[in-house]
Amino acid sequence: MNIFKYIKYNINNKQIEKINKFYKIYKKYIINKINLISIKSYKNFFINHILYSLSILNIIKFKYNTKILDYGTGGGFPGIPLAIILPNVKFTLIDTIKKKIKILKFIIKKINLKNIKLLNIQGEKIKLKFDFILSRYIKNINNIYLKMNKNINKISKNKYNNGFFFYKGNDFFLKNIKYYKIFKLYNYINLNFFKKKNIIYIKNI
Repeated sequence: MNIFKYIKYNINNKQIEKINKFYKIYKKYIINKINLISIKSYKNFFINHILYSLSILNIIKFKYNTKILDYGTGGGFPGIPLAIILPNVKFTLIDTIKKKIKILKFIIKKINLKNIKLLNIQGEKIKLKFDFILSRYIKNINNIYLKMNKNINKISKNKYNNGFFFYKGNDFFLKNIKYYKIFKLYNYINLNFFKKKNIIYIKNI
């Protein structure tokens, strides 16, 4: 399946080759039972991880030099696939599990990604500023929003004002958050996996 046809973005052959190289390196870790992602989800790697990560590009085209934090990156999603497709955007990926960050550093070196910084740190302790904070794995949106809005740059340059994008199913809860928008991904990608998948944008105030 050509998953890239579902993304409204000009993705070139070199970027697709780099995505495929990323997949092959990942495969070695799964075979060696290093738990970057679950074996079950790896079987649908390109839809569950690559296409899901890139789905945000149907919503926003990040401008040159936009600074993005991938909060709790886990196995490198959505940060690494996005960094491959967006070489002029600066990504910082953080996670509290040192082993995962160490492996991800090896992976990005192998696929020659220059626009990623990897940090083994708790999000609340980071002092850098970003235009957007993305997260796929966090459970409590409200908690991250309250703790991390201090890390959002005040001046916006993209289609949407600086803020947060959360990748979530239908089991999310928003409390005392006024400025948000829910994008149902099945409206953009009509595959079964996306029927209950959303991207939630929250404007920073």
